[in-house]
Amino acid sequence: MASLVLTDSSKPTSGSQHLASTSEDKEKIIQATRKFSTLKGLDDVVGLQGVKSVLRQALKLPHLHPHLFTGGRRPWSSVLLYGPPGTGKTRLAHAVAAEVNAELYCVSSAELLSSWVGESEKIKTQLLTAMGECDNSESIKTFLIGATNCPWEIDTAFLRRFQKKLYIPLPDRQSRQNIIKAHCRGNNVSLTDNEWEVLGISTDGYSGSDLANLAKEALFEPINELDCSNFWKENEGGRMVPCTRNFEGAVHKFLEELRPEQVEARDVSFSDFKMALTNSKRTVTNEDIERYESFTIQFGQVR
Repeated sequence: MASLVLTDSSKPTSGSQHLASTSEDKEKIIQATRKFSTLKGLDDVVGLQGVKSVLRQALKLPHLHPHLFTGGRRPWSSVLLYGPPGTGKTRLAHAVAAEVNAELYCVSSAELLSSWVGESEKIKTQLLTAMGECDNSESIKTFLIGATNCPWEIDTAFLRRFQKKLYIPLPDRQSRQNIIKAHCRGNNVSLTDNEWEVLGISTDGYSGSDLANLAKEALFEPINELDCSNFWKENEGGRMVPCTRNFEGAVHKFLEELRPEQVEARDVSFSDFKMALTNSKRTVTNEDIERYESFTIQFGQVR
């Protein structure tokens, strides 16, 4: 796999605001759209097993076993990922690029159109031609991934060009638990198995980005306690932790007066997540989900 192109309908690409006429300028713009993933592969994406399987079949297996993909079984060359904001569409593109060691170029469709003001039909024709060349060429080693939160706004001519249209839904209960755990990694979190189960149920309807915000809210609850505390006691490890003013031997100091190595935050508890739930709400409505599911019935695919 030589390169993988991600087109995002909502995010401008830094450094590529203007199309250029010279080959040198064009090369600079192309390089400005190149992204380097910090992920190791698709296993860095929580859940979405069916979608990851499709991407592996489209990108990794043809590279490992080219003899299996001949004749009418040519591998896919384009896929559209669609779904609510914050469900991991862009992360999937970065992960699959890392999985197959491909160069990743991210281009915003909105940016392309704004660069060619008044020439939207011209760029539409050229993009459709380029997509057709990728579909039919044996030599062009490029895979196109489209990512959008609004698939119903895509021109039908472009929609037809995407060989696969994959719905990226909100995470299920187990995936929600795993996403929260991933965002809490590196911190001490003390929840029972039952509390994790309750947390998974309580976050029904949350997107991946919603869960990231929730986890951060919970992680900051112990920090908030430290910041608000004026009285401290020494724990068994010799560190200073908050206590009440009536605690025997309590030390009256502000957090800023303690040396950094003296202070210890308590473990994050289930009550911290319950508090976070009151501050971090889901951002995808039931009406939004119904619209995605309706589009999927008509055009898409769930794996």
